[in-house]
Parts: sequence; structure tokens; C-alpha cells
Amino acid sequence: MEEVIRGTVEALRRIEEELNRLFRDIASKYPSIAYPTGAYEPPVDVEEREDAYVIYADVPGFGKEDIKITVGDNYVEIEAQKSEEEVREAASRNYIVRQRSYESVKKRVELPSSIKPEEARAKLENGVLVIHLPKRTVGREVPISIE
Repeated sequence: MEEVIRGTVEALRRIEEELNRLFRDIASKYPSIAYPTGAYEPPVDVEEREDAYVIYADVPGFGKEDIKITVGDNYVEIEAQKSEEEVREAASRNYIVRQRSYESVKKRVELPSSIKPEEARAKLENGVLVIHLPKRTVGREVPISIE
């Protein structure tokens, strides 16, 4: 059963990649046509370390002032949005090819165990957002006697 699910997910991933490529090709050939941008979901890698999770999210073209990160007990939400001024400036240009048109990105990452939101930290390096999320340690087990 797991193999069937894995195959289905892989087929859907290939379809998504192909559709994204087709839309990029059309948009680059006809830059004067306004295509709905919506919120782009950036690709992420989630690394599990012994004491933490580390999330790597691609957010090229966004500055740290454009990005908002919300951390819960077992999830992280990343949102980035271009300012109205940047969007207007891009719209006023006469593009020949336009493939970089992300005005906003949004991604929610669910984690397999609890984290310490208050100790989370993030940095932005060369268009990659790196979020370090310390794991919440499980309480220790203590045997008790029955009275």
C-alpha cells in the first residue's frame, strides 16, 4: 500500500512541475498579459537533528522586512509579501520576459513533534530562509510505587 501511495504522490509531483513549467513558459512569452499571481508556496527542506528541526525555505527576491514567521507548538508558517510600491514599480516596467513575478509566498510546515517556539530563530542568506526550531524535550519517566 505504501508503494502505491508513494507512486501516486510522485506522479502528482511530476504533474505539478509540468504545469508550473507550462505557466512559466506562457508568462515569459507574453509578459504583457496579467496573470493572477496568488500566493506561491515556496519549496522547503526540513532537517531533523537530535535536538532541533531546521527548515530551509526558498524565498528569493524577498528581504527580511518582507517576511513574517509564526511558530506554534508543532508548526511554522512563513509568509512574505512585496510592498505595494514594489508591485506598482514592477507593473510599470515594460518587460520582454518576466519569470520572477512572485508578489507573495505562503507556506505552513507541520512538524512531527513539539518544539519550543520561544527559542526559535531565523536568518536569511542568499534568498534562503533558515529557521532553527529546538525540540521540546519529553519529560523524564519516574517510577512510582502503589500505596
